[in-house]
Amino acid sequence: ERRIGTVLEMVGLPGSQSRMPHELSGGEQQRIALARALAPSPDVILLDEPFSNLDAPQRDRVRREVRAILVEARATAVFVTHDQEEALAMSDSVAVMRAGRVVQQGTPTDLYLEPADPWVARFLGEAEFVAGTAVQGTVETPLGRFEAQGRSGAVEVMVRPEAVRMVLGSGGTALVVAKEFFGHDQLVTLHLDGGHRLLSRTGPLPRLDIGDRVHVEITDVV
Repeated sequence: ERRIGTVLEMVGLPGSQSRMPHELSGGEQQRIALARALAPSPDVILLDEPFSNLDAPQRDRVRREVRAILVEARATAVFVTHDQEEALAMSDSVAVMRAGRVVQQGTPTDLYLEPADPWVARFLGEAEFVAGTAVQGTVETPLGRFEAQGRSGAVEVMVRPEAVRMVLGSGGTALVVAKEFFGHDQLVTLHLDGGHRLLSRTGPLPRLDIGDRVHVEITDVV
């Protein structure tokens, strides 16, 4: 009885012992399931696609709540998901699997910024790859010159959308050909005059329309 009260308090649902499942919201059901898992004080908890039955607003909120509960409980959890955003947001360490094998493991930051290969890079988010030639610490590409420490010869550089900045202007060297607007940000598809395609992720501004021309600056590559 004491342990039940403790774990229900931990998940923010004290006094819920007598409530029936149909009396709980989807988010409350997830927290009760976590309380049941934590009750016997296990060494490891397995969460297998735990938020798949929740709608998007609920999923984001419950995900934050579950992580906070696990941290407070000092519980080790293995979290299985096909949602890359959830994996990066929930985890201290991420293992990316392909065809049943782990192809890269590390912190979310390391995997996103230093992927082992193009497949991992694209699996974890949008990425474009551009061929270049590295000589004496720099790499020459059709998009410009960038630092390339420890590299020489033919290389490919990865450009994440967050590293592509746009300035609206009629004399720009890129054309806006598509746009996905999410409110808090937007993902813009650009065709450069040289023939390359780039994605740019920026805030809700500037206001862009398909057919606008923009100046492009790339702030970082890998």
